[in-house]
Amino acid sequence: MGYAFGGSSIKKDKTIKKVVNKQKKEKENKKLGLKKGKTYTKAQLAAKKRIAAGKTIADVKAENEKAMRDRAKKRNADFKKAKKEKLKVKTNKNKKPLTKFQKRKLARTGRY
Repeated sequence: MGYAFGGSSIKKDKTIKKVVNKQKKEKENKKLGLKKGKTYTKAQLAAKKRIAAGKTIADVKAENEKAMRDRAKKRNADFKKAKKEKLKVKTNKNKKPLTKFQKRKLARTGRY
């Protein structure tokens, strides 16, 4: 049961979460083959994860390129949709009727 202000029960929850997170991290490190006490760069960690997943550099590169192309296609589709919407707004504006002068000029020259 919690206390009036929940002080100690919150502390217990936080310590339990810390322990669980630490255990998960240790399990992942063991799976990747990381040594205790040694520090790794981001590139080294990425390589360890890639190797543990059984992927080659070409596989990762192909995945990245596919993801990039998919994002670009989506952006292009959104752009085209926005462009059509913008054109609709422009063409649907209420046009003012032509004045007598404009009508005469249009009849005479065929353009205004």
